Amino acid sequence: MLPRLAGIRGPLNGQTFGVPESGITIGRGAGNAVATSDASVSRRHCSILRREGRWEIEDHGSRNGTFVNGVAVERRELADGDEIRIGHSTLLFVSASDESSVCLDNSRIDTRGGVRLPPEESVYLKPERGLDTAAPRNAGLAALVRLAAAIRSCPGPESLARAVLALAGEVLPAERGAAILLEGGMPGASIFWDRSTAGEAAGSAPREIIERAAREGVAMLCRRSLDQGEVSAMAAPVSRGGAPAAVLYLECAYARGSFTADHLQWLAAVACLLAPALEDAREFERLRAENRELRGELRVEHDMVGHGPAARRTYDFIARVAPADVSVLLSGETGTGKELVARAIHRNSKRAAGPFVAINCATLGEALLESELFGHERGAFTGAVAMKRGKLEAANGGTVFLDEIGEMPVGLQAKLLRAVQERQFERVGGLRPIPVNIRIIAATNRDLQAAVAERRFREDLYFRLNVVGFALPPLRERREDIGALAEHFAARCRERFRPALRGVTQEALECLRVYAWPGNVRELENAIEHAAVLGDGEWIRPEDLPACILESAAPASHASGFCRAVNDQKRAIVLQALAEAHSYQGAAERLGIHPNSLHRLIRNLGLRAQARELAHEAQG
Repeated sequence: MLPRLAGIRGPLNGQTFGVPESGITIGRGAGNAVATSDASVSRRHCSILRREGRWEIEDHGSRNGTFVNGVAVERRELADGDEIRIGHSTLLFVSASDESSVCLDNSRIDTRGGVRLPPEESVYLKPERGLDTAAPRNAGLAALVRLAAAIRSCPGPESLARAVLALAGEVLPAERGAAILLEGGMPGASIFWDRSTAGEAAGSAPREIIERAAREGVAMLCRRSLDQGEVSAMAAPVSRGGAPAAVLYLECAYARGSFTADHLQWLAAVACLLAPALEDAREFERLRAENRELRGELRVEHDMVGHGPAARRTYDFIARVAPADVSVLLSGETGTGKELVARAIHRNSKRAAGPFVAINCATLGEALLESELFGHERGAFTGAVAMKRGKLEAANGGTVFLDEIGEMPVGLQAKLLRAVQERQFERVGGLRPIPVNIRIIAATNRDLQAAVAERRFREDLYFRLNVVGFALPPLRERREDIGALAEHFAARCRERFRPALRGVTQEALECLRVYAWPGNVRELENAIEHAAVLGDGEWIRPEDLPACILESAAPASHASGFCRAVNDQKRAIVLQALAEAHSYQGAAERLGIHPNSLHRLIRNLGLRAQARELAHEAQG
């Protein structure tokens, strides 16, 4: 008996093709034995041939590839049950072995005397084809009515599955059951039911039966042999068009009864009715989760870029702390966006209408910083020819951001502590206390706890500032956001000075993702601006990036093969152009790039020595 291909998903779903001794070809062309109009399939996509007694699949250089069990292949031996994906279609390879019996680890499923039923053919769904009103079908019809009510009242997929199993226990002589929810064809959440406990219970279901029902798309009635005796088992896939969303499984011991073909008819009808409801329930859950996430982001106004887990934790922190009028201490490496977070906290707080005043405590000496913070009276010191309001006073009703608070001189920390505690201060040279209504947000790239232990920072001020603390993650810990950040900075370069720039190539993004980024987001912004200024094409390419990024990309373990292959190919092309043109100008013309770009390529690829040798040979 020869093997066959069974379409289980996509445009070829439901079609079966025999595989003759001479083999079979698959493609978009009409001359193929398996032809499809799917535009993602090449005209002669692949073929299945018999070689030395084995069946093999061979890809013929197709545009979108041939996949066996999710893995792209050029040539591979096929085994029974392999799933072949071509374009949007998935075909099941069924070998010539006897399919009447399938061996399990601890049981045997005997289908020779069983029943196989496409779920949509259940007579419960087509009463004009022979459904009478005699029992037990009257009970089955009544249960289907209750199923409709359960569908309306159970919005979640798991609660819906529990309701269906409980309903099956009322109508069928089942002792145990399970609803296996599938994700991408693989088992996901499992809900088990047991009559002895009158409800949900722990349990298991035979994986082979579940997988076979899902793969073949038919309801099955079969016999299982266990150490405890034989059981009657039924399984029905819950699917609507494409891949099955779940499988319903029921069993009962032969000593207490057995399932009949009519029971299978009822279970198949339930599976068909459940399919759209389960699909809607899953979509409802997905939309509800997405809505929660979007509401969390929408309620926070910010100028930050990123949607990875670390970025979402930052947004959640802003949303939680902004309404609470307490002091905040932000820590993190230089360039991680501490000021952006401080501005977002202010913008989403009750003080949003007030001023946001930032001051860098590391840029001024003690005397100047004191004057900047608290202001001074006329004549307080030489040069104080007029009274000056300080930053704290200017921020009245708003927020003060003290950047690099760890650099503040110890002598000035005592005066700041009084302002933070009492919300009042005195100007330099003044005697009158000035009350202020401000919120303090401080930031540091140092370990303030270590500074407290070393008596370089006041402990009481530390606790006053650190009412709520948050550590911003470095860019190397949120690599999933590097692509979005790079495109954001490239768009800013396009608006400012390079309108022809379209974005960043995938090769350049790979280099960016493997770099350590000691300067974090600020360094990434500088790298993109560097590439945008020096590059001359529509895209930012690896050779446009700073040399330190290219040098670090090559030895990175997870990108070394890719970057090394790309760079080796570029070296060969550049050297060939130099050898043929005998000049930098001619080589640049051959490569179709600007001479400045060629010089940069030679420098970044480490070809200076070879380029000089070729130049000497040309002169000689």
